Amino acid sequence: MSLYETSTLKVRARLTVDAVQTSLQFAPDGTLLFTGGYDGILRVWETQRGSLVATLVRSPNDEWIVFTPDGLYDASANGARLLVWRLKDQNVLASELADMRLPGLLSKLVSGERPKPTKPLITAISHALTHMDP
Repeated sequence: MSLYETSTLKVRARLTVDAVQTSLQFAPDGTLLFTGGYDGILRVWETQRGSLVATLVRSPNDEWIVFTPDGLYDASANGARLLVWRLKDQNVLASELADMRLPGLLSKLVSGERPKPTKPLITAISHALTHMDP
């Protein structure tokens, strides 16, 4: 999917999405673009560079999780079970990465904040793996 500069009709950014996108909405100030498609996933994009800001997934039983590419997340009561990382042939649920949870994450992102995790995602996952029962 491409974003164009309306005054010049030149491509401003290319958004890489695997699923067909059927809906889009710009934030009032134009800095964010929200897209949704047949995969049922809502993506939030920064329009200047076309970078993915966050992904929002909702389950059929109304659980949800929103997460950033660098691993920050917020979720409903059981929503953190919707996101799993696989490392060293083991699964790590987002719910096992409490240090990566940031309540109100989506509101912060929409208001223009770009919070960063206190440690890299790979470090948090590795730490969770070392503390799992064999």
